[in-house]
Amino acid sequence: MFKIFKKKEYEENGETEERGQFLPASQELEREEDSLLNEQQELLDIKQELDLKIAEEADARKRRIEILKNENSELRRQCEELTNSLNMLIRKNSADNL
Repeated sequence: MFKIFKKKEYEENGETEERGQFLPASQELEREEDSLLNEQQELLDIKQELDLKIAEEADARKRRIEILKNENSELRRQCEELTNSLNMLIRKNSADNL
């Protein structure tokens, strides 16, 4: 019977040693997991910020395009007015020369 108790005691001590080895490893894994979760959150924050900046830049570009379209329309109208005025002057000069 004495051997049985010694064997059981040895197994319990071995198990305790194994548990003692698992605890630091478990803590290290937990630290690594926390570190990776923090990094993931930081990357998600950066991604969200970049998405927002891209959207803002796209909106700014759309506004500039709309302004350019309006300016071009206004310039086109002014050119048509000047062309019409020039044509009227040419016709008037042609009629006066007849």
